Amino acid sequence: MELQRLGFGLIDGFDLSEDMAEKARQTGVYRHVRGDIDLNGLISDYSSATYDLTVCCGVFTLGHVRPDGLRELARITRPNGFIIASTRKSYADVTSFESEVRRLQGEGVVKLVQCLRNGRYLEEEDGHYWILQMPASHSGAERA
Repeated sequence: MELQRLGFGLIDGFDLSEDMAEKARQTGVYRHVRGDIDLNGLISDYSSATYDLTVCCGVFTLGHVRPDGLRELARITRPNGFIIASTRKSYADVTSFESEVRRLQGEGVVKLVQCLRNGRYLEEEDGHYWILQMPASHSGAERA
């Protein structure tokens, strides 16, 4: 709802949980919402370079999406577009999330714009917030 308030008009939602997708539909701010979407694989029916901004809240956490899911998010984000992701600190500590960001940056898939470490996430745990930008010179198909 905050993205709509900020002027974003075409907002689509993806969630692993159909129940959460239904809650998102009820807000009335989304153009499309799909449940049962597993970001650990290809997001079918979505072409490369579809979105200007891809926001992932609560996606990269233990038991959800592996760090290599970033590559698929990069595929559907337009050149010069952004991926904004949050990770629980414990998730970042026990996975290769930061290494995956570095690997994708080294391959020219993304550019790390900013990482806020140990920011407020949950009452019992801090999180890291990542802003990644797609390079202007690559299409989504080339990044896949």
